[in-house]
Amino acid sequence: MSIHESGHAVLAVVQGLGIKYVRLKPKPEVSLNNRLDRITNRYPSGEIFRFLLGGFLAERRFYPKLCDCRNSAHDFKAAFLMLPEEEEEQWLRFRTEADLLVARYQLAIRTVADELLRRGRLNALQIAKIIRKSSR
Repeated sequence: MSIHESGHAVLAVVQGLGIKYVRLKPKPEVSLNNRLDRITNRYPSGEIFRFLLGGFLAERRFYPKLCDCRNSAHDFKAAFLMLPEEEEEQWLRFRTEADLLVARYQLAIRTVADELLRRGRLNALQIAKIIRKSSR
């Protein structure tokens, strides 16, 4: 679960979506920062789409034998609702871009996951610091 939530969190931060926090308990969650100037439904659809797939793609990269798309049903449903059915090409492009981001930031995702298991909750500044350190 920590890899899944870390995939979402790291993709949110590197795309500039802004998050409040990521946590594992009482319910795993990544809370987007809904500041007045960044209302969630006003984000470009590609950023949100990549964010939604980030958890599943991180799981698939780190634990391919354990990864099951049914565990990400809520994320897939939200992503599919964002694009009309005829936009399959755009869906494939966003999925590929998200997968490339997960590959590029896999060390950050792993480190965020480890810290999340240790602390239970991380804020955006803590995640950004981990990303900077792991990108050197």
